Amino acid sequence: MFDLTIAVPDGAYRIEESRLGAVLRAQWPRTVLVPATGRMATYNTGQWQVYQDVDAPVLALLRMHVAGDAVDIEVADERVAAQLVSMITSLPGFPSSGEVLLFEWAPSGPAALTAVMSPQDVLALR
Repeated sequence: MFDLTIAVPDGAYRIEESRLGAVLRAQWPRTVLVPATGRMATYNTGQWQVYQDVDAPVLALLRMHVAGDAVDIEVADERVAAQLVSMITSLPGFPSSGEVLLFEWAPSGPAALTAVMSPQDVLALR
């Protein structure tokens, strides 16, 4: 199981939930958002549950921080993880400056992400 975080520790870039949802649903139409409630709504907007098919188990879980400065990802498959990270780097306005970091992926520490990385580029960071 991979527990990853894509975060913007110091930069101005923010991930827009509507755009994240659009790219997830474009790839996996059965993706649903379960909105956060109670105290959890203070920290994240909810949980995106990514399904391959109707009766299939959850492929991935994503939680976006309320401020739009981070996305937590839980996924079992390395290739799906790389695909998800790649999709996020392809969101409009994603910076190429390296201000967005991927945590818990590379053994050497946080990895800098740039705009429009392919899944192969993400896998190469490991």
